[in-house]
Amino acid sequence: KIKDTDPIVDLTTENGGITILVEAETTTLSLYISATDTAAIEVAKGVYDLELIDTSADVYRLMEGSVTVSKEVTR
Repeated sequence: KIKDTDPIVDLTTENGGITILVEAETTTLSLYISATDTAAIEVAKGVYDLELIDTSADVYRLMEGSVTVSKEVTR
């Protein structure tokens, strides 16, 4: 059960963590977490969601799930 509601990483279009590429027939969302932010993650398990907020401030949850974080082993 997740007790802490503070985000570990907050990705937005404003902070460069999310980019949206709209092309003729497809839209691509890309997520980016810097190596520094990734190295600072101290939890092993958590949950995530990806929400879209439109120009009317309506919020749509596009996806959600659980995640397991493991430290890099390749040096």
